This record gives sequence, structure tokens and C-alpha cells, in this order.
Amino acid sequence: MYISHYNVIQFQPYSMASLLLSLLILFSIFSFNIAYSDSSAGMSMNLIHRDSSRSPYYNPSLTSKDRARAIIDRSLYRAHYLSSLISSSTSSPSSIEAKIIPNSFEYLMEFEIGTPPFKVLAIADTGSDLIWLQCKPCIQCYHQIPPIFDPRNSSTFSTVSCKTDSCEAIPTAGCGKGSLCQYQYSYGDQSFTIGDLAQETLTFSSNASGGSSSLPKLFFGCSHKSNGTFDKHGGGLVGLGGGSLSLVSQLGSSIGKKFSYCLVPYGENATSTLNFGKDATVNGPGVVSTPIIPGSQDTFYFLSLEEITVGKDDNNSVVATTTTTPSGSRKKDDVEGNIIIDSGTTITFIPSTMLKPLVTTLLDKIKLTRVDDPDGFFSLCFKDDGSSVSDDAFPDITFKFTDAPVVLSPLQAFVHISDDVVCLGMVSSDDMGISIYGNVAQQNFHIGYDLINKRLSIAPAQCSNYL
Repeated sequence: MYISHYNVIQFQPYSMASLLLSLLILFSIFSFNIAYSDSSAGMSMNLIHRDSSRSPYYNPSLTSKDRARAIIDRSLYRAHYLSSLISSSTSSPSSIEAKIIPNSFEYLMEFEIGTPPFKVLAIADTGSDLIWLQCKPCIQCYHQIPPIFDPRNSSTFSTVSCKTDSCEAIPTAGCGKGSLCQYQYSYGDQSFTIGDLAQETLTFSSNASGGSSSLPKLFFGCSHKSNGTFDKHGGGLVGLGGGSLSLVSQLGSSIGKKFSYCLVPYGENATSTLNFGKDATVNGPGVVSTPIIPGSQDTFYFLSLEEITVGKDDNNSVVATTTTTPSGSRKKDDVEGNIIIDSGTTITFIPSTMLKPLVTTLLDKIKLTRVDDPDGFFSLCFKDDGSSVSDDAFPDITFKFTDAPVVLSPLQAFVHISDDVVCLGMVSSDDMGISIYGNVAQQNFHIGYDLINKRLSIAPAQCSNYL
């Protein structure tokens, strides 16, 4: 079995002219108690990769080089975006502006909004909180191919008053017509959106039960005026971050504040899965668990990466270690997070102090012809003649998080940037100021988030056979 058979990158070329809004509202509001139907066993639904044939972004004419260029651009932009959020210490309007992200997402999910239900295909993003979509009536809407939601046709839609604590907590919100809570967000290229904070019923189909779950009175952003370089395929966004307005936080105790996903490798003719509640329990052989560390932003999931090793368990070598210094308000014995796990970033970013010794060790162990990445992005690449790049040609790489060693196979550590060049899918995070555990390294793992106990669990899985 060759690595090229299970990890050929399939991505669209990145364009700064293609944006899809990710609104991120940072505030503390009351706890949500959501009751919904048919949910006692949990929910499990499809995640669609942006380059799947099921995705509106699918482009079969792209070359492997085109796809590699796209993955680099998207990963770089998203890493800079995450870094800008984490380095921001205030919720001023200028920092809010930076929280609108471009077209750097990877996974989509389907749901329905309103009564009667209106179908939406939206971004699923662990790096965002608010649920958002464009709404009618459009005072000034950007063109989108999917139909636009009209809340006037829904019997369960309700607006939020600007006199409420939740509205007053939003730095860029105020009183609009009829005393509605109205927000305004802008992007550095002069793109903007203006809309109402509202509540509505969302309905998700469950793969596990074959039924559906209706979630009433969820807060979401309903935009009536948008302009700029937005993506015509975009239908909305579902935030899965740790903030108070994310889908997971709004559902709260009704799902035990648990969710998980299982990502299939790129190129496989299968969908990934997203799970909530009991369906999000991670178990089975090889399961490990590590603390989710509180960070400067509630949205993001910080972990503590302690070392990286190369080789099998009985013959591995430590190639890089890291230490963290307790900051400001932390107690001396507290563990400090030093890496974010993010489903929306493809490549893994680690400090050069870890990357350089890893590259040196791999060069000593991999007996293939080394070649340069023509774009100069990846630091370690090899010639793939179509017959020599097998599992045996590459050693395992283990990321040792606190209490949780995660063994990466070639599938989860290397990517093809062209038909005959394969590269280590890890780059330096030094320019970003933040390390990110990307989704290539998460493929074929069942990864569960327990936001009550602040634990992340990981178990090896064949995600194409998950359900």
C-alpha cells in the first residue's frame, strides 16, 4: 500500500477574492438550557470536505500542484488569523474586525433552520463560535448560489432586543430599527456585514438514529446587508469553538457539552462524521486522553505538547522536547497549553526547535531521494517514483501530549504536493507565534471534546467505517 493512495491533497486554489464570513462574538451570557427531540442517544451527522464531490467547491480539473498550492495558502492564512485572535488582549472594534476570516475552511455540514425547515450547507469550524448565515430581506446582499433564508417565513424566528444584556455585551452591537440588536462587522479589505442577533430552531439529521433533532431558540447571526469579496457558494457557518455562543455551548448539559469527529483521509470516497452527546464518547483500543488547557481565548482548544519521538514504541528516539513557563495568572504547577488543535487548519505548525531535529532524524531514517519543495514551504520532501513510497519507508512519528501519546502513521504525517513528490506535513510556527495541530494529523482518529471535564480523547479509527 502506497502513501500516495491515501493522502493525495485535493484542494481548490486559494484566492483573496473569495471570502466566506466567520463572525466571532466574544461575550459572556447566561447558560443555555436547550431541550430537543429524539436526542437522548446523541446525534451523529456527516462532515463534507470542501473538495469532496458532494461539495459545491469541488473542482475535478485541478492538478495535484494546484491543490498543494491551495492547501499552503489556506493553512498560512488561517494560522495568521488564529495568531491574531490569540495575541489580541481586548475586544475592541479593531480586534473584532480581525475576527472575520477568509475562505480558509475545510469542512461543511448540512442542517435546517426555521419552521418549516430551510436547508443550509454551512462551514463547521472549531475556530469560531457564532452560528451565522445571510438572511432576507436583503438590503444589500452579496451573491450566493444557495437560496437565502427568509425568517419571515418561519414561525419560530425571534429577534433579540438591544436592551438585553447579551446585546449590550457585543462591542460592535447597538440599537437598530425597532430596538433590535444589530451588529456590524468589517474586514480589512472593506468587506462588511450588518445583521440582527436572533433566535431560531435548527434541525439536524442524525446518522445514528435515522431521525432528526430539533434545537429550539439557538442564537445566531442573521445578516441583511453584506458587501465585498464573499464566496458565492457560502451558506453560513456553525461555530464549534469553546465560546458561549458556539453550538456545543448553547446545547450545554443536554449533550453533556461533548462533541467529536472522525475525519476520513483525503481522496477516500466517504464522508467524515460529527457527533454530539452520547455519540461523541471515544472508546476502544488505544484511546488516550489529555487535558484541554484554558487559554487567552475561550474559543480555541489548547493542548500541551511535551515531546516528539520517531520510531516504533520499542525502538523510538526522542527528537524534540518542549517546556512551558507558567504565565501571569497561572499557578506554578499548572500545565500551560502550547498548541491548538484545529479542524480548519490542514498543515501542522510546530516551533523550529522541534521541527529541525525532527527533520534531521527523519533524514537519517528515510532512505529515499530527498528533493526540494519548489515553493519552499515544506522543509522535508522526497521523490516518489510510484513504487518506493510505502508504509515501511517511513517511521512512525509520535506526538506526546500530556498523558496522551498519539502515533502518526505516514497517512497522518506526510502529504503529496505533486504526483511524484511527498513532503512532511509539518512546518515552522515561528512566524505565527502559535503552534497548531492540523487536520492531516487528525485523520483516521476519533477525536472527542469533553468541555465539562476539559479533556480531549483520541483513539485510532477507520473513519470511513465509523458508523
